[in-house]
Amino acid sequence: MAHKINLDADIEFGEEIITIKHKNKQLTEVKDWNWINEILISKKMVFIVVYYPNRFLISIDKNKLSESELHFFAKKFSSLKNQ
Repeated sequence: MAHKINLDADIEFGEEIITIKHKNKQLTEVKDWNWINEILISKKMVFIVVYYPNRFLISIDKNKLSESELHFFAKKFSSLKNQ
């Protein structure tokens, strides 16, 4: 069973870190890629599965990503599989 929430934050995915800037409070979190459990790439979406502190899913419409951004997530997906 899934529960959909609107995350009130901007998430920036960098090579080494992931930055979460919360809009509703003065809080910025910095995570490394160990925070991500899995990246799933379908025909229309990129799904990023996180298991900490609770399991949740970040979904990104592939039509809103550039080719270089899609390549970035594919590369990260490959590196996660090889861990």
